[in-house]
Amino acid sequence: MKNRAYEILGKTIIGVYIKYAENPVTTPRSQLFLVFDDYSSYEFYCYGDDIKPTNGIWPNSSFPHVSSYMQDGYFFAYRAVIDPDSGKVAYEAKGRV
Repeated sequence: MKNRAYEILGKTIIGVYIKYAENPVTTPRSQLFLVFDDYSSYEFYCYGDDIKPTNGIWPNSSFPHVSSYMQDGYFFAYRAVIDPDSGKVAYEAKGRV
């Protein structure tokens, strides 16, 4: 069972990404990625209405990994990141968010 969401406790989030499937029959239908300041990430996903966690933290999986993961057939509905050096936040939203 995928139940390791507790691994994100205490981490500092520097990025939030939301992806949706372009085709409503594609699974998972949506994904939420949290990117942390230690260059790890964590994914939550939905096949329908239920939100499910993945099976643990992905180390060494910062912005490029999250951006390219399951790219075919999905689009970014929301992206927000913070530059750890300047503290500036960049974000964009489109589609269903």
